[in-house]
Amino acid sequence: MNRGFLVATLFGLAFYGRVLGGCLSDDDVTPGPGVDGSVSLDASARPDALVPSEGGVDATTDGGAVPDASSDAPADALDASVDACVPGLVAWWPAEGTAEDTKGANEGTLIGDAGDAGFTTGKVGVAFSFDGTDRYVQVNAQSSLDMSAGDFTVDVWFKLASLATDQTIFQKLSGSTTADPSYFIEFSSPNALRFAVLETVSNRNDLSVTTTLAAGTWYHFAAVRSQNSSTIYLDGVAIGSQDAGAAVNTGTGGGARIGRAAHDSGIVRPVNGAVDELAIYNRALSAAEIQAVFAAGAARCK
Repeated sequence: MNRGFLVATLFGLAFYGRVLGGCLSDDDVTPGPGVDGSVSLDASARPDALVPSEGGVDATTDGGAVPDASSDAPADALDASVDACVPGLVAWWPAEGTAEDTKGANEGTLIGDAGDAGFTTGKVGVAFSFDGTDRYVQVNAQSSLDMSAGDFTVDVWFKLASLATDQTIFQKLSGSTTADPSYFIEFSSPNALRFAVLETVSNRNDLSVTTTLAAGTWYHFAAVRSQNSSTIYLDGVAIGSQDAGAAVNTGTGGGARIGRAAHDSGIVRPVNGAVDELAIYNRALSAAEIQAVFAAGAARCK
């Protein structure tokens, strides 16, 4: 056999095996002379690497088809999808007709309505539909959501029907009362995004950033806790941060809720609107990773 052909074949098999084995990283490809380092991949080469919506919306931001390697579409349309395969994903509720966590064991139960009444057209496919009264998703206690004093990230797409009230999009509560340790993200009326990391009434990092959101519009909200600092991102851009000055331990144990506060006493701040593609990471995503997740839409590696 021709030696050149054998070497080329082995190299090709090795590269193909790396693609099938997991998402490409910058370390997987070493550009040769004259190559700029960008990589375009046909999404069909690894069907499970990217998870498009049931409605056919893909990893691009304009809803078009994922380009294959022979197309003239910009390579960065696929790069955003590949880059969105960031490590640390521990929970992901895509809300495609169920409250299933497609990444971990944090299965949800839809409370307040049965069947399709709890879903609506989403940013991607379908989304959870909350009525501002008694509808929410209950997630029982799982250790993968226990962040204690560690870094973590929460990101979600949401669309509110009304901005008249405070609305908790997600809360993980280590207990059952408002005084117990927790972390949560919410819309604060009249127009702000809030990310709270709480240990006690006095030891907390409670960040609220004024926004100009409009009812009936989809937005991407990401909240990052890195050491003692909290940052809020809106549509892939950091809009505010705050340092707690000391470690804040959000505790262990306890369940979580999507669509309202996780406690039953006091004001529970139910969501009136839609929530889609909620995800939790057990690490602080970088600004570049947040931008990639925002740009990728539904494309998120399992």
